[in-house]
Amino acid sequence: MKILAYLSIIFIINCVCAFGQAYSGPATGMVSSGVQVSTDNFSSAPLGNEGLTHKKIKPLMKYEPQPSYYNFEGDGQVFDNYTYVEDNNAHFQKSANVGTGFELHSFPSIGQTIYVPGDAHIAVGPNHVITVANSKFHIYDRDGNLLKNILADAWCGAVVGNPDAFDPQIIYDHYAGRWFMLWDSYNASNLTGWFIISYSDDEDPIGTWYMYALDATLNGTIEANNWGDFPHLGYDDQGIYISSRQFNFSGFFIYSKIRI
Repeated sequence: MKILAYLSIIFIINCVCAFGQAYSGPATGMVSSGVQVSTDNFSSAPLGNEGLTHKKIKPLMKYEPQPSYYNFEGDGQVFDNYTYVEDNNAHFQKSANVGTGFELHSFPSIGQTIYVPGDAHIAVGPNHVITVANSKFHIYDRDGNLLKNILADAWCGAVVGNPDAFDPQIIYDHYAGRWFMLWDSYNASNLTGWFIISYSDDEDPIGTWYMYALDATLNGTIEANNWGDFPHLGYDDQGIYISSRQFNFSGFFIYSKIRI
């Protein structure tokens, strides 16, 4: 099966950094291929309590604070100039019967994993709930019944060897009717950093997903010798947006980056 390449457009923001390095985007890059994966290859059986006996502490980054953009005096205005934009496509949600009413449910989810902190995240779709935390993710139905319990490294190992995946993010893209998941991967010894992204083939997260490994050390096709930590996701009807704070492999903050 031929899988379309993933195109990334990279903008660099907040380019003032501890070492005076700077980069001016945008730059484009492409991943030539990915893989097809399926949740059907994973069990819903509990994996047991991972406990804290072998906890892993995320790498401690050396962050050099930049000048603050907040104004705590005067009129309290945060920015000198700002623009309000209303999403005209928000009405797309009405097709999925999303309205002003909503349901509240409470059920146990992922407990403490081998990582500290756990960096938990959650997304809700038409019929499912997905929760992610460092080292695993769960897929539930809307009543809280556990359908899948999947280890991150087993999932991400389809595209990166020994991924040691962390910092997960999950969204349900109601515009496209698909789930989008992101994991971070970093290896200081090999000087590698990856964003491992996967998206479902439809609104049902059970079954087929497509997965790619994006080289987080590249600005387009140019090696930048830094990797992306603390990734976060955003989306609209045009695309998926990945923000990250870039660190060199000595642990110093360099700049922030947005990939589209």
